Amino acid sequence: MPVFKYYNVQLLPRDTKTSGDVGEVGYKQLMDLLRKDVNAAVKKQRLKIYAYGLRNDMLFSPSIITPSEKFTSGNFIKFDSAGEVKDLYTNEVEFKGGPNSTSKKYSFRFVFDHTRHIMAVQNSDKNGSLPAASVFTLALKDFLKPIVESSFSDYELKVIELSSSSALDDVFKKACGYNRIEVELTFANSDQFVDAVVSQLKSNNVHTLGHIEKTDSPGKMGLSDYSRMFLNTAKVYGNASISYMEKIGKSIRRRVFHMNNHPLKKNVVQGTSDSEDRLIMNVLASIPVAEAESRRKV
Repeated sequence: MPVFKYYNVQLLPRDTKTSGDVGEVGYKQLMDLLRKDVNAAVKKQRLKIYAYGLRNDMLFSPSIITPSEKFTSGNFIKFDSAGEVKDLYTNEVEFKGGPNSTSKKYSFRFVFDHTRHIMAVQNSDKNGSLPAASVFTLALKDFLKPIVESSFSDYELKVIELSSSSALDDVFKKACGYNRIEVELTFANSDQFVDAVVSQLKSNNVHTLGHIEKTDSPGKMGLSDYSRMFLNTAKVYGNASISYMEKIGKSIRRRVFHMNNHPLKKNVVQGTSDSEDRLIMNVLASIPVAEAESRRKV
């Protein structure tokens, strides 16, 4: 049963007073233009050049983009560039790879909902794993940045991984005090699903909100209503870290929670007889469920 992670992909107007939301039409256009770039790279056999470089000589790239009216599906691939294979003892070249050779290739399905601007991406393929969230978001921005600059110049691209509400709830339940809480938020591209905090950021053209609460060491503080509210919002529209104290027996232990280390993941049903189209529809159906789970107030 494949596991998917979820990313909030937003085109935010640089000036909310003069530019509106791009809406479904805009996000479909974004995917149409990405498809054009990918197809050009494939046709010219320049996918290795187009791809985003990873560690250990691995590369990462979208390879198939299939836009439809309400959503876009496709695949990302992670692969290497096969070079020379040498004999261990004689150092003689046994095989020399060509410009399109690869010895490792992993494929990750994705589905992007144009209405919710959320992308579900398969987390692993056999022995190959999706790049870490920080790397994946940088790679996706790298592919989309030229499109945004040329066709959405009045907008700024944001990519945020959806975080688990259960993980944040565990912190609230375990903590007997807090040392430092740090949150960063942005606003939403659509008013359809937002809460009051995000709505105010947008109406006032505030692109980034930073909130820090801390106490002098070795003291500890309680959880303010502001922090709880911002932390809940950050699961979809930002990131956060929490330094807190946990009582274990008679001891007090200091813990640190990084929100981006707790992504929301969902298993998507894939029966043995299910077609690829059926799986795509199941992934699409998982997106609003995942969004609701991440938005759940704790």
